Amino acid sequence: MSFKFNFSNPSDDTIDETAHLDNSASFVTQDDSKALPSQEISRNTTQNVGDLSTTEHNICGVVFRVIRQQDVNVSSSALQVTTDSDLVPGVYEGGLKIWECGVDLAEYLINHNIDCKGLHVLELGCGAGLPGLTAMHKGAAVVDFQDYNPEVVENITIPNVELNQCSSCKCRFFSGDWSSLPSTICTDDKEMRYDIILTAETIYNTRSYSKLHQAFQKLLKQNGTIYLAAKSTYFGVGGGTRLFEAFLIKENVFTSQVCLEIKAGVPREILQVTRKAS
Repeated sequence: MSFKFNFSNPSDDTIDETAHLDNSASFVTQDDSKALPSQEISRNTTQNVGDLSTTEHNICGVVFRVIRQQDVNVSSSALQVTTDSDLVPGVYEGGLKIWECGVDLAEYLINHNIDCKGLHVLELGCGAGLPGLTAMHKGAAVVDFQDYNPEVVENITIPNVELNQCSSCKCRFFSGDWSSLPSTICTDDKEMRYDIILTAETIYNTRSYSKLHQAFQKLLKQNGTIYLAAKSTYFGVGGGTRLFEAFLIKENVFTSQVCLEIKAGVPREILQVTRKAS
């Protein structure tokens, strides 16, 4: 089933968060049997990014050149749905669009002077990769990018990195489902884990909370930090920051705090998530 997000405010001036939590309290796990397996994506060494149509995004005075999504010619049948829907769960997860929470997160890294220098950073559900590009700009030693659809990584993420990359930052690229991502990255080696995980607009579907949580557990260093940007409530879809916080409490592995609230339009937040003290 495909759908478009309803990002306009509801007609009622109040939001019943208690009812919202009660309606999704079960957190049913999504069936992974048809999910795309995780894989590492190599750069296309024959592609000249200078020939691609680009636009500029100004993030707090830092200008990034990025591919114009509307000019990307993607032949994959999985992505032909994009003209009629924002996403199709398990088929196309919205990576061709730049979502506002991704911009919020990139701006937060700069405005709040989040230290990335010399660190290993991962962006989950990256799409255009603005938060990851910002971590590169802030001196991260490694920034890895993951999006569900390999076509998004190949046609959007990798070109954006090449348009903006600093020579001192190493990058890898992954596609596929979160459930198999840790084994692809080989996180049995704790040195391969990440100091910071960035993710935006990835908690709209409560059915994906369990595998996102498992990825956090296996990919984050013991003293690492997750910055998660999302809407407080995704109307008509079921997820949101309050529900994800409730899920974290239930799992009792991580603790979270709201580190930024944005009340313009549909309320949005950035959560800082860390492991609970043992």
